[in-house]
Amino acid sequence: MLILKRLIIILLVIAAIVIGVMLFLANTDSVALDLIVYKTPPINVSVIMFASLFCGVIIGMIVMSLSLFREKMAHWSDVKRHKTSEAEARRLAEERQQALARMEQPTSAQPA
Repeated sequence: MLILKRLIIILLVIAAIVIGVMLFLANTDSVALDLIVYKTPPINVSVIMFASLFCGVIIGMIVMSLSLFREKMAHWSDVKRHKTSEAEARRLAEERQQALARMEQPTSAQPA
């Protein structure tokens, strides 16, 4: 099953690369972008598409990294809280055992 999954992923990656190359080769027209404060010289449409894809991937990776970092920090906070709770429960159990032991000890001076 694992081999089949890897094979499918490899085929999908190869298909994506082939489609990307086809789009790159098919879009040879040049366009000049008029950004609000800057006008670019004529650039191939395929280069603009690739740059947009690249920027989107980088921004997506940054956002996911921040999200995963926040989730990891919350997890470690929960682990720390759990360890603190376990330590407190152990301490209370020991105190209870000590109190029960003191209650079961006979007193040396009994009233006559």
